[in-house]
Amino acid sequence: MTQQYDLVVIGTGTGASVAADCCRAAGWRVAIIDQLPFGGTCALCGCDPKKVWVGAAEVKKLSTMFAEFAVMASWVASRPSRGTNSSGLSAASQSLCRR
Repeated sequence: MTQQYDLVVIGTGTGASVAADCCRAAGWRVAIIDQLPFGGTCALCGCDPKKVWVGAAEVKKLSTMFAEFAVMASWVASRPSRGTNSSGLSAASQSLCRR
């Protein structure tokens, strides 16, 4: 059985997902080709996870500085667990593809 598409998107990174979503919204038939997990480099192991870890490091630094003024912050509570952000983004990418 042959299926015809108006657009075939290779990859599920940010640009590819936006292009596919816009074309679907315009009524195009869109196919997305990628290996699992969906999401692309930025969402899974690049920009987004880095921001989570950098943010946690800033909280750690501030909590150390605030300790001088008797203000306590919990590093353990603010520390991200490995994969927390990227797995959520991957699930969001996959939900876009199910529409």
